[in-house]
Amino acid sequence: MSTGARPSFTRTRWREGYAVSDVDDFLDRVFHALSTGHPVPHIDGARFRPTRFGEGYYMEEVDDFLDELAAGLPDQ
Repeated sequence: MSTGARPSFTRTRWREGYAVSDVDDFLDRVFHALSTGHPVPHIDGARFRPTRFGEGYYMEEVDDFLDELAAGLPDQ
């Protein structure tokens, strides 16, 4: 997997999803760490606020991406 490619997730409004800002902020930290050689935040420890009626990202897509990302990083 290429760790340089920023994912694009499907957005949801009427079903539970992860708060867009939480996911985006976490991924900003991850990709910044990868590009600068700093320690990557622990992927398995990522937690995002659920949103039900506001805009969110589909949970399954985010979880699948994070699983794939963690599998490609050492010590995750």
